[in-house]
Amino acid sequence: MATFEELRSQSDRTNNVRKSLGALIFVAPLTADLILSLTSEDGAIAPLPDGYRSMGLFSRDAISFERETDTEATEAHGYMSPVREDITSISRTITATAYEVDRRLIREISDGVDLSAVEAVNGEISYEESEVPVNKRWRLLAISRDINKRTGLDILRANFYPQVELNSMPSEEWGDDALSAELTFTNYLDEDAGYARKRFLAGPGLDPVALGFGTAPVTP
Repeated sequence: MATFEELRSQSDRTNNVRKSLGALIFVAPLTADLILSLTSEDGAIAPLPDGYRSMGLFSRDAISFERETDTEATEAHGYMSPVREDITSISRTITATAYEVDRRLIREISDGVDLSAVEAVNGEISYEESEVPVNKRWRLLAISRDINKRTGLDILRANFYPQVELNSMPSEEWGDDALSAELTFTNYLDEDAGYARKRFLAGPGLDPVALGFGTAPVTP
C-alpha cells in the first residue's frame, strides 16, 4: 500500500506548471492560409503564412480566452435532480487590450475600415469613417511563451481561430493613462477548416511524455 507522499511523487509534475512570460497576437484576412503547424522540425516557430500581421503591445491585464456554455437539463418523475444535462451552445471570446492604438491593423479592426490605400501626406494620416462600419471576420493566432525551468528552453502554447469577429467597437479615453483599445472577438466555426479553435503545445522545452503524450521532446 502506497503512502500519500509516494502517490504524490508519482503523480505530480511541478515542471508542468505554466506561466505566460509574453504573448503575441497575429491577425489575417480569411483569404490567408490556415495555421497547420506552429513549429518547424527544430522546435522553433515556423514562418507565418502571408497576410498575418502583429497587433503589437498589450496591457499586462492578460489576454483572456473565455468559453461560456448553455445547458439543458432533463428531469424525470420521482427524481429531485436532473437525470442528465447536455451542452446546447458554446460561445468563445478572445479579449486583449492593445496599446499601439494607432497601428494600422488596430484602426482597421476597431473602426471597421479598410486602410490599405491610405498613405501619409506631409507626415499626416487621415481617413473617413462610414456611418456603418465594415465589421469583417478575420483569422487570429495567439502565441504565448514560457520556459522549462530545468532546461531553460522555450515552451510555446498557441490558440488558432480560423474565424473571429470583433463583437463591440472599443471606446477611447484621452487622459493621464496610456491610450488603449480593449478588443473582444467572438469565435465562429470555419466550415472549410472544420473546426472553431485549434490548440498548439510546442517548443524545444516541451516534454510531451511528462504531459501524458507518447513522444519524446524535441532535441535542439
